[in-house]
Amino acid sequence: MREAQPFWDPDQCPHVLRLTVLGGAGPPEIPAQLATGLHPAREVWADARTLHVLYGSGDRSLQIRMRWFAGTGPAYLSVELPTSAGALGPWLNTLTRFSRLQATGPIDKGVLPDPRGRRLHVILCALDGSLSGASQREIATMLVGPERAEEDWRHPGQHLRDRVRRAVKRGHALMNGGYLELLG
Repeated sequence: MREAQPFWDPDQCPHVLRLTVLGGAGPPEIPAQLATGLHPAREVWADARTLHVLYGSGDRSLQIRMRWFAGTGPAYLSVELPTSAGALGPWLNTLTRFSRLQATGPIDKGVLPDPRGRRLHVILCALDGSLSGASQREIATMLVGPERAEEDWRHPGQHLRDRVRRAVKRGHALMNGGYLELLG
């Protein structure tokens, strides 16, 4: 049996920004607002000195892992570099989002969401339909609406049928471990 990889693990997902707080008070006295001055949408303590923070929601979100190393004097915030060269692009995008979050408050539209988002939404909807026992035609109706599904389902090119089959197949592949490709 394979062990599930935590979503917050920056070694699995380069879109998680790694921050380190050096010095200052211990973790209980330093809230996540230290990083941005804003209240996060979600905070999860992994252990006594590691906090995972989520700002924003949906495609306008930012994940941060903060680790504390207590000491005396003022606290300093540092950013850890990614551990692999392939993670540099996503890391720079995340660092840009963090910088804008500090400067402007809410995560702005200046940094675009993942361009795969719309396609992944279709794939996950098709997977949900498949797992709940819906027929491929019912899935097509859910994806494109009843009028277009009725019209395109009988098209000789079978493009809608092919689209639904591919989406269901890709959804099952993602569910069976392919999601790890999205994180890297």
